[in-house]
Order: sequence, then C-alpha cells, then structure tokens
Amino acid sequence: LRMERICANTLKIAEFLEKHPKVEWVNYAGLKSHKDHALAQKYMNSYQTYFKNVKIGIRKPYALAAENNWGLYNDIFGVTSDGGTLSFLEWAESGNTDMPGSTEEDVSASCMPEWWKSNYSGGEFANGDFRGNASDESICAVLEQIRSSHTTWLGPCSACDLKIDDKDVNDYDTNITAMLKTMGYRYNVESISHQETMTAGKDAELDMVWNNSGVAPMYYKWPVKLALLDSTGAVAYSQIMESDITTMMSGRTCVTETLSVPQTLPEGKYSLTVAILNPDTNEPGISLAMENRLDDGR
Repeated sequence: LRMERICANTLKIAEFLEKHPKVEWVNYAGLKSHKDHALAQKYMNSYQTYFKNVKIGIRKPYALAAENNWGLYNDIFGVTSDGGTLSFLEWAESGNTDMPGSTEEDVSASCMPEWWKSNYSGGEFANGDFRGNASDESICAVLEQIRSSHTTWLGPCSACDLKIDDKDVNDYDTNITAMLKTMGYRYNVESISHQETMTAGKDAELDMVWNNSGVAPMYYKWPVKLALLDSTGAVAYSQIMESDITTMMSGRTCVTETLSVPQTLPEGKYSLTVAILNPDTNEPGISLAMENRLDDGR
C-alpha cells in the first residue's frame, strides 16, 4: 500500500512539473510522454504470445488482461485497516483507477468483473500477516473475502509460513481447513438418475446433478470418465463425458449424458463410477468431495 501511494504521489508531482513553465524536462517513466512508457505493455504482450498452455495472471486489471481473460492476483488480501480487497474488487468491477497517466478510456477498458469464471483469482495475505488473518477474530471476514473474490489459491504469504517446530503451528488447523474447503472448486455428484435396467447395445440416459460447493470452477478441461465396474471391481466399460468440467460454476449444474452400453457387455450387475482424469496419466487426478470413494479416487 505504501508503494502504491508513493507511485500515485510521484505521478502527481511529475505531471505538475511537466506542465510547469520553469521546468525544462521531467524524466519519469510513469508519464505517457516518457520513452519507456510502452515497456509494460510490451512485456505483457510477450507473456500472452509465449505462454499458451498455462494460466497467466497479473496484480491489477489492465486492458490487455481483460481482452485475454487473464487471472488476477490480490496481494492485499485479508483483514487490513484500509480494506484492500474492496479496492481490488472495485478495480475488477469498474476498472483500474491506479494506472499512472491513464485516461477514462484506459480505466473502462480494464474492467474484468467476471475474470474468475475463466481464470484464477489468487493472492496473498497483506503485510505478511497470516497468523492475524487466520485467528478466530478474523476468520469470518477472511472467508467472506474468499467468497467475494472467488479465490482459488493464496501464497506465498499463507499457511506455508507456519513451521513444524513453531509452538503455535497447530493453533490454526480448524481455520486453515475452513479456508481450504471454501476456496477453489469442490465438486461432488449429488445424484445420478437412470433406468434400473440397461440393455447391451442400446444407449442409456443419465441425468446427473453436479454440485460445486467451492467458489470457482476448475480452469483446465480435464476429462470426466464414466465407468461400469463388474462384481470384481474391474472396469467392464468406460467412456468420457461430453460435459465440460470448466463450465460448472459454484452451485448445482444439471447435465444429461448418454451412456453407450456396448453390445458385448455381458449380462450382470454393474456399479457406475465417476472420475476426473489427469490427462497426463489418464488416471483419476482429483478426489471428489464425496464419501465412499474407491482407492483410486473414483
């Protein structure tokens, strides 16, 4: 916050001096007239050009970030005297007013109110104060900030600051668990409705209700596999769902899937399982927030 105020005050002084008749020249990169003013935009474009397979984020909203669905990183997260997260959310909603030399058009172009639907909302606790934010006095306000910011991750200033040999290392366990269970995605399959008997060689419709009790979706399109297990637990048949896991926002999502029961499937009793696969291993990579999971995560 101190650095933000220093930059804002410096810009005001530079703008004043630049227009003063007794000042010959002003060397400050924050001024649009400065030869290096475009460097920031240049570097941002390079990230966009070369990082194709990862999610890119930035500290504050800018036009390029809005145009390309970047994530946002709130480094003033948590309970602060000046309500830093409120400013962060206002910038996202109405535009970044903390850009030196910006015009009304620049501010308007930087609006990205729903950035969290396509890219992460990250951050770290302000002032390096994790313990203060994880205390019983602060935890309710912190959880509300996680919800309003749709936070997916927090760090480096986070619970990682606690060391195993710290005397109070276990004092924050309950509140840390509450944060983890609130942020990011938290998927479970609430119900699956289907006909009691399926016929080999014929399609069967599955009406599924997914529930994301977290505050954000998953941002990478990992495949979701449906599998029929026989009485020994072996996979007799499997297929990938058509539905896209990244579109499942907070709350319930109803989807209908068609299970193409193969003609060769032997008659018998089968269990239907669901798993989100890691595309690198083609194995279950995320544990659903459900009881009675199998050992492999299904």
